[in-house]
Amino acid sequence: QGRGDRGACAAAAAQKREVSGGAAMAAAGRAVAGSAFRGVTAGATAATRGAAGSEIDWTNFNYPCSGEPCNLLHFDLAELRGKQGDAVFTVVRTVYAWFLLSFGVVCLNFLNSFILAVAIDSSVIYSGVNVVYGLFNFIIASVCGLFVVYNIYKGLAVPSPKAKRNGQAVMVVLLILSFIQMLMGAGNTNGFANFGTDRMALAEAADLGIVGYWKAMTVIESLLWMGAVGLGVFAFWRLHTF
Repeated sequence: QGRGDRGACAAAAAQKREVSGGAAMAAAGRAVAGSAFRGVTAGATAATRGAAGSEIDWTNFNYPCSGEPCNLLHFDLAELRGKQGDAVFTVVRTVYAWFLLSFGVVCLNFLNSFILAVAIDSSVIYSGVNVVYGLFNFIIASVCGLFVVYNIYKGLAVPSPKAKRNGQAVMVVLLILSFIQMLMGAGNTNGFANFGTDRMALAEAADLGIVGYWKAMTVIESLLWMGAVGLGVFAFWRLHTF
């Protein structure tokens, strides 16, 4: 009976050691799994922070202005320079300067269209519908121009090759339209070809007092569009080679 008791005690001790060993292995397994999970989580967090453009606050909608309803997107050149450095800042600033120049010419054209439509009382020479065309150009320049600026800004800040490509594609279309505006002399456009159009000849024949203004604005608009096209091509080249 003593030997039986000693055998039972030995078996119980062995079972206890086996349970303890299993618990230790389970604890070690849980520690390894926990360490691996923390490593994956840390990697995902780092990747998310990297994709956020060096922690740029994209939810801070501050452009075109900080107040509603005009706070449409996030755009801050000073923040970009601090987060990404001078190289990225310079490229984005060049694209932004192209946008401002192009948008300024569109605004000038819209104003000129209104003045000419009021001053020239003849739909044959200058139709009032040109004011509507000028408004369309204003909307297109606003929406598409902001699309380009924001996508280039985001494409270089994150970085996001897709956003950069989208901005470049729309920028090419706008550059082509700007080139047409620089040359064309019909509708609301006052390009270089405007001097050889029938409507300009009719205005001169009618001895309209607005002709001098119209010619001056044709020169100014054409030269401004030429500058916008040149700056846009330069900005696109810098963007493409960045």
